[in-house]
Amino acid sequence: MAWPPGPTRSPPRSPAAKSTCPESASPTSPPGFCGAAAAAGIALTPVAGGLRATRGTLAPVAVKTAPHPGFPTDLQPQLCALLTQAPGVSHVVERVYAHRASHVPALAALGADVHAAGPRVTIRGPRRLIGATVRGTDIRAAAALVLAALAARGRTELRGVAHLRRGYADLPGVLRALGAHINEEDE
Repeated sequence: MAWPPGPTRSPPRSPAAKSTCPESASPTSPPGFCGAAAAAGIALTPVAGGLRATRGTLAPVAVKTAPHPGFPTDLQPQLCALLTQAPGVSHVVERVYAHRASHVPALAALGADVHAAGPRVTIRGPRRLIGATVRGTDIRAAAALVLAALAARGRTELRGVAHLRRGYADLPGVLRALGAHINEEDE
């Protein structure tokens, strides 16, 4: 199969990928992430202490994970959650960590058209996501499910939040400040 498959936008490859990161972006902002975000329709602009992401017209992408400066494997599940809302077919190929697709069944339970076959995750969008009870099996999968839950209609119950508490300081409070309706309960 030819790469990229179908009508998708591929992020620029290094060193050109560096040009898609804002000039004053943190030196820890991987160029592969910046390139994939831009290709998917997300504009990144520097703000005090980080980057602001602004959604434009979402587009499907074809991404392969890679060590720095490529697309980070740790952001693959979150990218898949975003791509459930992009019109068209996206492909994410995991080349770093073989078991990174643990988020796929839970995204499907929320109504996403997402499938994993070996290292490749295929996402067809946009899909209306519907609230459901899902479990994050690790911090990356749980973060992806939070993003998907925010896009879903209805109530989503997320299990496995201990992973999030371990890695994100007051994520529920931050999301509430942005307008999300979140209730926390002990598991």
